[in-house]
Amino acid sequence: MSQSNPSSGWARFAARFLGVILWIYLVLSLDMTKVTVLLERVEWAWIFLAVLSVSATIALKASRWNMFLGNVGAKLKYPEALGTVISSVFWASVTPGRIGELYRFKPFVGNSDRLLRAFASVVLDRMYDVVLLVAWSSVGLLYFWNLLPGRTSVFYAASLLLAGAGVFVILIMWERIAPLIEAASIKLLPRSIIPAGGFRLLTFREYLLAAFKGHRVLAFSMSLLALMISFVGIFWVGLALGVHVPFLYLSVTYTIAALVSLVPISFGGLGTREAVFIYYLGNINVSAESALLLSFTVTVAYNILLPALFSLLFSAVVRLTTHSPSVSTGSESGEIADDSENE
Repeated sequence: MSQSNPSSGWARFAARFLGVILWIYLVLSLDMTKVTVLLERVEWAWIFLAVLSVSATIALKASRWNMFLGNVGAKLKYPEALGTVISSVFWASVTPGRIGELYRFKPFVGNSDRLLRAFASVVLDRMYDVVLLVAWSSVGLLYFWNLLPGRTSVFYAASLLLAGAGVFVILIMWERIAPLIEAASIKLLPRSIIPAGGFRLLTFREYLLAAFKGHRVLAFSMSLLALMISFVGIFWVGLALGVHVPFLYLSVTYTIAALVSLVPISFGGLGTREAVFIYYLGNINVSAESALLLSFTVTVAYNILLPALFSLLFSAVVRLTTHSPSVSTGSESGEIADDSENE
């Protein structure tokens, strides 16, 4: 029998928790007395406004996701969709690589076809967010090019070119890549998502296209509005902490940090997000302590504590608005049941 290499095990452990290790290093390297002084000067009125912005963002994203579900015949009652999104935001913020998004499949457990429809809606939902983050970051980096060191500018230019080339290759070689994706999906995805006949990539693609074709202008408008409200909320958190950063520059910093947090080496971007804030805000002479406090407040309060609180509050709302016990098994509405029967 082959024995596992202890050093490789430690390497895998370090990779999964690299962000946490980085966060501990950053905290130990900073003057925490300055952080304490900043905390004593918090203006809570701005924090209250930031909470309102979080609420509006989550409500918009729940509406958008439920619209995608409706496009594929799997629409939920809005309170349940809202409660599911709130819980998924929390779990995505405390799991590496935001795999907590899988919580959105909970209302559909028990019916593989509905799970496949929900999976297509979640993929499209995340695609809207990621595309907007990439676009805003790219334009922002070009706009603030003079604030970046030369090597950093070259690195981002090369990254954008490689990303564009990668997308082009995928588009022209889709017919060859699709079978590989299907084979990998069968091995990697939860078995409850995969129908008896296999993952059925073509069926998934049909659901994905159906979710995308409906209400595209409205979906884009809601996505952009939610992102703008997020920027305003981050700006208000900065004002509450006495961290005065130009709105546009802070929005670009936030989008870059959000993209970095997608890498599965931390929990909700803890550590990696702080490193991005310290680096970019440091370019405009914001102290590392102020940048750390701003990022940590956003990471923990904005993405974990508030969604957890909202989840507890909305669970009661969902129970009050749900009259049929069949909802927990995937029959959320008559629309879903009718659609599945017609098929």
